[in-house]
Amino acid sequence: MPVDIKTSGVHRIISVLRRLSRANDARLHRKVGRLVAKQHRSRFETKRSPAGVRWKAWSPEYKKTRSSGKSLLNDSGALKESIQQRMASQVLQVGSEVEYALPVNAARPFIGMSSQDENEVMDTIASHVQGLLSGGPGGR
Repeated sequence: MPVDIKTSGVHRIISVLRRLSRANDARLHRKVGRLVAKQHRSRFETKRSPAGVRWKAWSPEYKKTRSSGKSLLNDSGALKESIQQRMASQVLQVGSEVEYALPVNAARPFIGMSSQDENEVMDTIASHVQGLLSGGPGGR
């Protein structure tokens, strides 16, 4: 009894696997890095931690030392603008090298990922992979 094996789908699968294996991960890393850095910078506008907790306000004594137009962690904008991304040993790092970033983050957390942030990252990765699967350069 003869057995017919249809292999038309196999060629498509092999083609997709080849495309994925040649994918330039650097492009995806840049996309995700820019997104995560943007998410971290947005906390200076929302004044909320990654967990969604509102930052505590200035003490009345400290508030007297601030000029009008200044807000929490937005004196010169240097901390917000210092948030950068980089790849190190296949690990995406997002943070600030400003010397006061760590103590400030202890009092008013701005570094970290919320579940919404993680979902946005996963959507970006899915979009990138979908672009690769459809034959494009990857994502939007």
